[in-house]
Amino acid sequence: MVHGVEEKHVRGLESKARDQDSDVIKHDMKEKAVSVAEEPLKLREAGVKKLQEDLEKQDERVKELESTLKEQSAAMEQERTAMKELQEFYQKALEDSEQTVKMLTKELDEKKEEMKRLKDESSTQQNDISDLKQRNKELHEKAERDREERPAVEEGNSKLQVARRSLTEKEKANMDKVLQGNLVEVDYQKDSLKIMDPIQFKAIKHGEKPAANFEDEGKAHAALQDVAKLLQVLKTAKVLIEGHTATPDDKLDGWSDTLAQNRAEVVMKQIGKFGVDKSRLSATGLPGKKGSGKHEVLIKVVEL
Repeated sequence: MVHGVEEKHVRGLESKARDQDSDVIKHDMKEKAVSVAEEPLKLREAGVKKLQEDLEKQDERVKELESTLKEQSAAMEQERTAMKELQEFYQKALEDSEQTVKMLTKELDEKKEEMKRLKDESSTQQNDISDLKQRNKELHEKAERDREERPAVEEGNSKLQVARRSLTEKEKANMDKVLQGNLVEVDYQKDSLKIMDPIQFKAIKHGEKPAANFEDEGKAHAALQDVAKLLQVLKTAKVLIEGHTATPDDKLDGWSDTLAQNRAEVVMKQIGKFGVDKSRLSATGLPGKKGSGKHEVLIKVVEL
């Protein structure tokens, strides 16, 4: 009986021990299960944390890159602005240079034209001086010739010599009175009326309006008035008025013809205003080598 009780007690203890071991094992297994379950979570949390740190670093890098890009963009914009300003500067400098070249070229052309004009004027003035010297010489020679040759005037057979012989004494006296003024002389050999101090006209440039204007109107009118007085004595004389110029060969053209013609006609009209019938007067222009090559007006008797 006792033995049975003890055996029962032993079995109870064994059962209890088994239950306790079972609980311990369950507890251990539970802890292990929890540990096993928590380990991936920890690893995941660590991975997430590292990923967040990497993202933060990437964000910082992106911000740095954006800042650098912004600075580079600003620098590039400044460069573009500077290049644009430089391009505009050089463009303006080029335009200014071209304008300066055009202006200097124009001034140079004007200077050349002015030098050419002055050269022409100088040539004309030299011709005029030569003409005046020649005229002065001719005046002295005429005075001497008049003293020596006056008796022979009545003896020649030119148109004017014949016409003079037909004049009355009063008409001869009137003619001599006009000649004594020394503004006009009668050239019996050439049958012409010669103006002692050649009529001068205002100078004009080639190509301008070919106007014929007396340089000294009072002097010109005085000489032409004496011409008219001689023609009033020589009542039947018809004259041809020739306008001569010192035009160079390279400028002989329609313009020079017109200028010479206009000068002859203005003299013809002025003589007409002093009382000579226009039917007795005619005019022609002979510029340069077509005529005497001098600035002068010749009055030739063509009919008596």
